[in-house]
Amino acid sequence: MLMRTIKAVFVLSMSFCLLAGCGGGKPEKAVEKFRSSAKWDPSCVHTHYEGGNALMAADKYEEVIDWYKTAWKVNPGYDEISFNMGLAYQSLKRFPESIEWLRRSLYVNPLNEAAWLTLGSINNEEKDWPEAERVYRRTLELFPRGKDGWNNLGFVLSQEGRTTDAVEAYRQALALDPTFDVARNNLYAMRYKALGPKGIANLRQRMQGHLESGRRLAEGRNFEAAAREFQAAVELDPSNAIPHLYLGNVAFQQEQYEAARGHFEMAARLDPRNPGTLKNLGLTYVKLNRPADALRAFEAVLRAEPGDGQLRAEVDRLRVQLGTSK
Repeated sequence: MLMRTIKAVFVLSMSFCLLAGCGGGKPEKAVEKFRSSAKWDPSCVHTHYEGGNALMAADKYEEVIDWYKTAWKVNPGYDEISFNMGLAYQSLKRFPESIEWLRRSLYVNPLNEAAWLTLGSINNEEKDWPEAERVYRRTLELFPRGKDGWNNLGFVLSQEGRTTDAVEAYRQALALDPTFDVARNNLYAMRYKALGPKGIANLRQRMQGHLESGRRLAEGRNFEAAAREFQAAVELDPSNAIPHLYLGNVAFQQEQYEAARGHFEMAARLDPRNPGTLKNLGLTYVKLNRPADALRAFEAVLRAEPGDGQLRAEVDRLRVQLGTSK
């Protein structure tokens, strides 16, 4: 019996290695190792649980269910098993069973935020807006600083036509994380829908006016006034990268490098292929003594503009500094 246990533990450890990618392993290989381990010790909950995880990674959801059920029978108090069962059934679009297992998970561990959010997402897929609202409000009672809960509640309220409440929910999400692009895009999608084509054209014209005014002020080195103009443009359309880029430029020229970093990072998230933004971000990282981040930003620029010899020299210098020169 001892040898069987040792053998099972050895095979199980090899399975974890394969699942984690040791030696370039793939989930399918890990699954085979878990099957072997299960033969040596069929009562091992971790074998069936991690085997189920490997099958999930391989998108084999029908098989996943049998493995998780076996693990759950051995240890019904392990809430992660029930939660993952819910995820597997959700992937199969078998929503009643998914809801059942998610509720079992929450009975054991009511503080599993991911389970609450998943439960609400199933209600969304079924377009059961009242139940989805109830679930998300319960989620926020438990996790009032959960940005995803606020964003998802905003989506549900928008589907119910409760625009004012939806806007407030999205704003709560953005107050918790100003870089939360999903909530920002949802908020401004609602705004654009309400404006209509003429309203959108007017908004863009106003934003362009703020940008042109800000550029003139920045050229005259009136940076504070320029920043106000660029911020006004951001408030009109936060999903546009250009005002964030200009705010970063103004902060950089005033040697406010941490503020510049935040603006450039936001601009890069909104427009990740703009080499000018990435170059400015890299220069800011250099000023903040973050050479590894600067190197990544500059390397991305060189992939788009390989002929920039001056930047290539800076990349070589940073590689030497970091000890990664080729």
